Amino acid sequence: MVTDGKIERQVEEESLSVDRTILINRRAHADLLKKLKLREVQLESERLELWEKSFIRWRSLKAKFKIDQFKLRLATDEFAAPPQRQSMLHALQGDQERTYQTLTEQYSKLQSILPPSHFSESVATRWGTHLKIIANEWLERVVRHCGRLKEQEVEIDKNAQGLYVLLEEDVRKYEENPTDSTVASLQVSELMSFIGWQSYLLSGKASTSTGDRGTVLHAAYHQFN
Repeated sequence: MVTDGKIERQVEEESLSVDRTILINRRAHADLLKKLKLREVQLESERLELWEKSFIRWRSLKAKFKIDQFKLRLATDEFAAPPQRQSMLHALQGDQERTYQTLTEQYSKLQSILPPSHFSESVATRWGTHLKIIANEWLERVVRHCGRLKEQEVEIDKNAQGLYVLLEEDVRKYEENPTDSTVASLQVSELMSFIGWQSYLLSGKASTSTGDRGTVLHAAYHQFN
C-alpha cells in the first residue's frame, strides 16, 4: 500500500531531479552562449584587423598611385619637352649655325690679308672690328635666347611645384601617420631632375656636331646666370 508520505517523497525526488536537470541545462546553455559570444568577438576582432590592414594597404596603394601619376605627368612633353621650349632651342641652334657659318667666312678672309700679300694695318683693323661685331651680336642673341628659355622654365617649374603641392596633399591624406608621411621622403629635385633645360643646353645638344661651336653658348649662359 502506497502511503501519502511515500508519494510525497517520490514527487520531491522527481522535482529535485528535474531541478538538477534544469540547472545543468541552464549551465550548459550559459556556457554555450559564452563560447558563441567569445567566438563572435574573436571573429569580429579578426575581421576588424583584416579591414584595418586592407585599409592601410589601400591608402598606401593610393599614395603610390598618386606619386606614380605625378612622375608620369612630369615625364610627358608638357614638362620634359614642351613644344615652346623645343621651338626656342631650334631657333637658338639655327642662330648658332648661321653665326658659325659667318665666323667661318670671316676667318677664311684672314688668309687674304696676311703677309706678305695685301697686308695693311687698316685692313687688319677692319677685319678685327667686323669679327668683334659678329661675336658681340652672337653673344647678344645667346643672352636673349637664354632669357626667353629661362622665363619659360620658370613657368614650367611653377606648374610643377603646383602639382607637387597637390601631390603632397593627396599623399598626406592617404598616409596613416601624417608625421611620418611618404611625402617627407620625396625629393623634389629627384622627381623634377629631368625637366631642367639647363642640362640640355650645357650638354651641348643645342649645338651642332662640328667642332666646339657650343663653347660660346656655354660661356654666354654662365655669364647670363
